[in-house]
Amino acid sequence: MTTAKAAFIFFALLNTGILSSQDLDKKRSKLEVSTLAEEDILKKRLSEAKALLMDGREDAAESRIEKEMLSATQTADWHLEKAADFLRVAISAQLAGDTKTTASAVRRTLAQLDKAEALSKDDVTALAGIAELRGFIRERLLGTNEEALSEYKKVLVLKPDSASARLRLKNLDDKSAVSTSLDANSVAK
Repeated sequence: MTTAKAAFIFFALLNTGILSSQDLDKKRSKLEVSTLAEEDILKKRLSEAKALLMDGREDAAESRIEKEMLSATQTADWHLEKAADFLRVAISAQLAGDTKTTASAVRRTLAQLDKAEALSKDDVTALAGIAELRGFIRERLLGTNEEALSEYKKVLVLKPDSASARLRLKNLDDKSAVSTSLDANSVAK
């Protein structure tokens, strides 16, 4: 697996809460860590892309994200790198309460995941990571828990030993049980 794919999947797991910041500190040495200058470039690129999305200029935002990317163009890694950048923008916009920009960035993230999936046909680890990230997006950014459940189940088909997918399924099942219980209590009153 390439470093870009490993970093992408690691980022996805960190954002789903499966990995903690302590895990990040332990595993950071296993991944290529960018220099401060590269981190500044990334922050600037994402900030500019977010501003373009806020203005409704999705194609310009995508072009901005493509500038200075590290992966070879039109490869699975390239699409995963773009997806990761758009996901960062989506999370930032969601935290700022900007639903329009969040929706736009999520749409672009999912499109890049689709392209990466098509190019990763035989890479079970990448396919499982893509499905898990789609589940995270559907659960946390879109609120479509049934679709998230479907994605997490795909992960288990690809990687039956995936503890993170099992945990996500359990958490969604627990949420569903609480919601059903609350609905039943409100009807009983």
